[in-house]
Amino acid sequence: MLTILDENRFDAFFSILEQSFPLDEYRTREEQRALFDLAEYTALAAVDENGRINGVFGVWDLEDVRFVEHFAVSPTLRGGGLGTHMFHELLKTSPAPVVLEVEPPNDPVAV
Repeated sequence: MLTILDENRFDAFFSILEQSFPLDEYRTREEQRALFDLAEYTALAAVDENGRINGVFGVWDLEDVRFVEHFAVSPTLRGGGLGTHMFHELLKTSPAPVVLEVEPPNDPVAV
């Protein structure tokens, strides 16, 4: 199940972004943290039974769609189906159509 994160879990959220995206694909720590105060932005996470954040979404709830700006799974858990499970859960529970931002696979990180 996906959990809405608050500012108390920001460090774990941001750590996964840092491990998953090139520097030009996410904001500075301060800029990203400021998004947690916006009503239209939601940070969602897959949290395991031990309370660890294993995957994250950064989602904008816009007028007609839910725009997924960031979607990442902890590097140690990639390839095991967690991302697929997370995305299916997001689609199942979304109040609006989901749009996922993707990058061309032009480097090893994007592949």
